[in-house]
Amino acid sequence: MEELGLIGARAAARELSPTRRVEGMICLESVGFYADGPDTQALPAGFGLLVRHAADTVRAARYRGDFTLVVHRRSARVAAEFWQRTAAQASPVLPSVALCDPRPDGPLALRT
Repeated sequence: MEELGLIGARAAARELSPTRRVEGMICLESVGFYADGPDTQALPAGFGLLVRHAADTVRAARYRGDFTLVVHRRSARVAAEFWQRTAAQASPVLPSVALCDPRPDGPLALRT
């Protein structure tokens, strides 16, 4: 029911906002797939054309499914970089690929 706005991050933010200011959110979406062998992670058609840096990073790692994709808006760049630094220091290291969402921050973002 997340897509209908009845559960999930947006519903939680609405519920919290009357009493507490929501500063940010970390969503661990689709976590659960892991494979350290080559050619285990497929990229959607056209992905490399839209987000070349992220696609190049996945290709350079021989399409291993052993990373987190850190999708963030411009306003959350510091949090995304913190995630990546922390993951790089984990034991074992958790590779990550950053992807900046080009949609606008702020009130307009809620309508997308």
